[in-house]
Amino acid sequence: MKILIVVLIVIAVLFVVLMVWGAGNNSSQSATDAKSFKPTSMLTGLNGLLAPFAPKVASTQFQPALATCNLQSKQTCAITIAADSSHTFRQAAFKVQPAKCADVLYQSSPGDASSGLPGKQDSSDAKDPSAFTFTVLKGGGALTITRISPSNAGLCQVSLQ
Repeated sequence: MKILIVVLIVIAVLFVVLMVWGAGNNSSQSATDAKSFKPTSMLTGLNGLLAPFAPKVASTQFQPALATCNLQSKQTCAITIAADSSHTFRQAAFKVQPAKCADVLYQSSPGDASSGLPGKQDSSDAKDPSAFTFTVLKGGGALTITRISPSNAGLCQVSLQ
């Protein structure tokens, strides 16, 4: 019973924090700034809040299996993330080496449109585009990893952490 009460208190505190944070974001935005608002900024904050609680996406849930995408000899990698109906959110952390050699785009599956969260996340929107985390929704989706620098520039790889 005590655990249930603690869990409810934590949920209530998170709800209040998100409401205050959201109200602060809306009040500080002018009409001209509204065009520059990126919905992925909401997911950046959500990634930080969910990280301790959300399970990680297993490399076996990627098709083809992803441990590292080596872009030394190719320009792109297309990867499908399998659905997982038992987890609403999962975390997928990536590292790009060398920094800024590739861009990673996550597109959620069409079935996740009702979640209310943006269906796209882009590594270029992350604070650190060389080490970032995406929130993967339960319907899975697709990752597109694209090399930014020319293909003859040597090593470029994206690794699942």
